[in-house]
Amino acid sequence: MPSGGRSTTRRRTRLPAGSFDALDVLRALFLRADALREGRVAHERAAETNGHRPRKRSYARRDSTFEVRVLERENQLRTTLRGFIDAERAGALLEQVERALPRLRPGFDVISDVSGLGTLTAAAHPKLRRAAAELVQAGMRQMVRVVGVSNGAAADIARVTEGLYEARLVPSLAEALRVLSGPVS
Repeated sequence: MPSGGRSTTRRRTRLPAGSFDALDVLRALFLRADALREGRVAHERAAETNGHRPRKRSYARRDSTFEVRVLERENQLRTTLRGFIDAERAGALLEQVERALPRLRPGFDVISDVSGLGTLTAAAHPKLRRAAAELVQAGMRQMVRVVGVSNGAAADIARVTEGLYEARLVPSLAEALRVLSGPVS
């Protein structure tokens, strides 16, 4: 027992039905974070795209740190970066982008979701810049970057792509789709 004679164990009091205490809220947040990390809420992402799941091509690669998808019908490339990106992972991402580009027509749009991005190593920057340059050379019309509340990741990616193109920053995929459905600015 610590000094003062108080016990360190927390007594759980019964709450009325329908009410929550702080531990219940924290437990729910951690469960939600685990579910997102494990990809168990893909159906929620699909719901953001107007109730239908985008057509996913077989050459899309899914990795724990990135995903590259081509939506041929919409002439759109979608990339998702999450977690820690080092030179090896950036190289794999570059490879996937290079494989996806032949499936797109000039004037394609890109949605890049960096809302779950953690850290970029300095060694990853040249490979990510090369991927960005490949997008420009292939005829990218516009880039919309989903940043969520992750301003640090947005700043990292902006430094990597500086001088190649200007990206519109939006908080969610739904907002990115709305931006792309409007006129190009």
